[in-house]
Amino acid sequence: MPIQSVERTAAPDDIFAILKRDGVVIIRELIDRAVMQDVMGRVAPRLAERKTGGGEFFGYRKRAIGALFSLGPELAQLPLNPTVQSLADQVLGPTCNTYQLHATGAIQVWGGGQNQPLHRELDAYTPFIKLNPDDPEHILFFMFAGSDFTAENGATRLVPGSHRWPADRRATEAEVAQAAMPQGSVVVWLGKTLHGLGTNATDRPRTGLFFSFSVGWLRQEENQYLAVPVDIAKDLPERLQQLLGYQAHGTFLGWVDGRQSTLQTRPTALDLFEDVEGVGY
Repeated sequence: MPIQSVERTAAPDDIFAILKRDGVVIIRELIDRAVMQDVMGRVAPRLAERKTGGGEFFGYRKRAIGALFSLGPELAQLPLNPTVQSLADQVLGPTCNTYQLHATGAIQVWGGGQNQPLHRELDAYTPFIKLNPDDPEHILFFMFAGSDFTAENGATRLVPGSHRWPADRRATEAEVAQAAMPQGSVVVWLGKTLHGLGTNATDRPRTGLFFSFSVGWLRQEENQYLAVPVDIAKDLPERLQQLLGYQAHGTFLGWVDGRQSTLQTRPTALDLFEDVEGVGY
């Protein structure tokens, strides 16, 4: 089963319907190529500093970095894109007060190596959250094409429909599809969907920029407070600050001194707190 793709002009509700049905969807050229090339200008130098490796799980032929949103304000437009936010609202919103950035980074796949074993984002919480196709989603993943993704250069491998499988079902190669898409596109998948890096059979690397959202009451996979230092975070858009974790989840999770912490860029609001009613023991 191929991965269904839509144009960036598609209605968010229609995109969500495909994502809910298949567990994965491609949005073609959600970000203009010229804009993505500017973003890659921030990312590429950091990737170039890394040695190729990654071990067996990553096929031995990758370079990777985390802390994506410490690299510059240009990257903020990826998670703050209205379509991205709409999908997160629809997928995660029903089961949390707020969602948060879960893990971020860039992965560059070079020639050689092997396919990554298929896995799920939800696996990080085993055995505390068990895979149940009928349970709500806890994680939503976005992989942007920093360069063209093709079957030949190791485009991400995914298994449409696997978000509804029992935990012990294994995918056959015939059930695996690749997220071939042009630069600036994004492939979106649910935390229960099987996926993995592909093998690059070309002489040029392919680069993906990723981030995931999780419900705000879960521990983040990547510690965003350390990944994006406060002196960088304070200059980011307020909504991105909130996604990094500078907000409380409802009344009781994440407050400071009985108040909800937020981080603002205005000099008068660097220590801004909003009173939260009902905190008491």
